[in-house]
Amino acid sequence: MKNTFDSEDRIMDNSGMNAGSSTAMNAMAISALILGALAFPFSVALTNIALGVVLGMSLLSGQWLSGCLLLWKRHRLFLGVLSLYLSWVLLGLLWSSNPRNGLAVLGHHWFWLLLPALAALLRERRTCNRVLMALSFGLTLHLGYCVLQALGMVHVSTDGSSMRNATGHIGHIGFGFVYAVWGAWMLHLGLHLKRKPWRWACLFLALWSAVEVFMAQGRAGYVLMLMLMLVVLGRWGAQRFGMARMLGMLGGMSLMVTLALGLGPAHERITGTWLAWQHQAEHAKTKSAKFAANSLQQRVKVLRAAWELWREHPWLGVGTGSFLSQARPVYARMFRERLQLAHPHNQYLLVLARWGVGGFASLLLLYAVWLWQGWRMDWSAYWTAPLMFLPGLALVIDGLFSISMEQHFSAVLAVLLLGAAFASASARSMTGIADTCS
Repeated sequence: MKNTFDSEDRIMDNSGMNAGSSTAMNAMAISALILGALAFPFSVALTNIALGVVLGMSLLSGQWLSGCLLLWKRHRLFLGVLSLYLSWVLLGLLWSSNPRNGLAVLGHHWFWLLLPALAALLRERRTCNRVLMALSFGLTLHLGYCVLQALGMVHVSTDGSSMRNATGHIGHIGFGFVYAVWGAWMLHLGLHLKRKPWRWACLFLALWSAVEVFMAQGRAGYVLMLMLMLVVLGRWGAQRFGMARMLGMLGGMSLMVTLALGLGPAHERITGTWLAWQHQAEHAKTKSAKFAANSLQQRVKVLRAAWELWREHPWLGVGTGSFLSQARPVYARMFRERLQLAHPHNQYLLVLARWGVGGFASLLLLYAVWLWQGWRMDWSAYWTAPLMFLPGLALVIDGLFSISMEQHFSAVLAVLLLGAAFASASARSMTGIADTCS
């Protein structure tokens, strides 16, 4: 009997120690997640380290596996199509002519492994709120930093970020994506929250984001901001049936867009784009207009080369990591010049060239399921409900201009917000958005 009791005591002690260590690892993962969300717009290295800690701690504590089971139970279709798409990244190494570069491409997709961990760690409303508040606080500080940069008071060495193109530490590639998604969510909260201080604060942040994107970002940012905010306004108007108010909001937004397009770099970039489209790039007068015209001409050439490369390898593509080495001779043959861009700045054509029709179909299927499930959610039930649809739509649109599925800022933001949306949807105790700040 004594031996039996001793063995039971040891089992209870080990169970208590395991529970205690698991709790400590979860707390460490949550703290790292908050740090990563806060540092997200300022430091790629610090964000990667923090998210790496989140992934490691969630694997050790079992939260990652718990998140996988949660996603399999509640979002099985989405998890399946996401896994199908990511499998092409790995399988494409088998027929790649440059597997070393393919491993680098594989490394650009590691953020998607965080999704199960986030779905498990953010199920508690308080934890989810703290992480999203940290992200919003960091993005707000970064907007202020961009204003200081535009005034010449701070200097940034990030590519595509300058006094005239003030995109802070994010740079011009991801700036429009990040602030279009976040600004549209702020607009949604401003339209739904009851407390006026919170409402006006969110509306101000939405407006500030839009102004910064139109003053500092290129053409993709304009399209993203317009489309996402129109979706939010349209959905809100359909729920409220307030046509007069809806028309007023649309009129105010149209005025804001008109003013933004008529001022500074936005007007010059659009002028350059139009001249390039009309094959009159030589008539561009300002530096920004010339840059926009030359940029569009280069991208159109790379798009044509990517299309030709796919036609030569229609079924399986050239493999993961082989695009640049395979596209160079095609580009030189077509245009008698050296290829200067590393990718076609188009997610769809890159996937076609890499993995052929199978990879392309998996990407379209992923986007279709993503948008369908995000649109079906009741956006007034949870304050995080739009965080599934908005990043998905942004990826669909931005994919026409960039390779956003594997770029740091767009991929990390999409994963963070998608994880929060999944976690909130699974938490039955989550209060409605109307009660959150009432």
